[in-house]
Amino acid sequence: AGGFWQGNPVTQGSVLYVSAEGGTGVGKRAKAWLQTKGLTPRDADMAWMVEPVYVRPGSDGMNTLLTRLEEELVQVPTLIVLDTLARCLEGDENQQEDMGRFVAGIDVLRHSYKATVLVVHHTRKDGEIERGSSSFRGAADTMMMAKRHHTSGPIILSCTKQKDAEEFKEMTLRLKLIPEVDSCVVESSRKEQKDQRLQSVLRYLQLDGPLTWDEWSIIAESRGIPKPTFQRYFVILRENHEIIKKNEKWQAV
Repeated sequence: AGGFWQGNPVTQGSVLYVSAEGGTGVGKRAKAWLQTKGLTPRDADMAWMVEPVYVRPGSDGMNTLLTRLEEELVQVPTLIVLDTLARCLEGDENQQEDMGRFVAGIDVLRHSYKATVLVVHHTRKDGEIERGSSSFRGAADTMMMAKRHHTSGPIILSCTKQKDAEEFKEMTLRLKLIPEVDSCVVESSRKEQKDQRLQSVLRYLQLDGPLTWDEWSIIAESRGIPKPTFQRYFVILRENHEIIKKNEKWQAV
């Protein structure tokens, strides 16, 4: 849909979500997300598969997946989600050879479409590390851990591997119930939402600046940040020396 994710800009593109174990429940999740964002299904360039697919070069499931990508997506996908690894791997996840074939299948998708492939995987019973062969971790560019210490507590999203960049800071997320759909969406904690909105205001200046105060506030207001809130954030950014004024216009330091 091209909107911000937890306050961060995204690269918009087509998405294929392979919900290999979600079944009919994934429809409720999607409906809850669309309702929260004020979007219709047509606003989100997304296709779904709700069946297991063995991701390895030459498998029947892989050939079916490639055919659907060619036939059903108007644009080449920029993101392919495999949910979960266990339902998309043929063989034993503890065997390096079987995991190697799975990784090779991911490479086919990556190189065929220059797409990011996001794999959802479970941890061991101790909750400390992912299940299966360590060759999966070795092949991954980025790994993220979503962990909840108790059922009613927040979800902590942390970076446990980052191959070519700095690890991102830990995020605190929470589940928000959408009663009309009887499902949930994930959103930032209230404190992080405030921090993200502040950073979004700064990002508008980084992307479109230098700007006058009025120009900057109009952009922020068009993206859902009222003028009184913008004024508070402006004062914080100025006092933190994150912005400077030159030739009657503001710019990020």
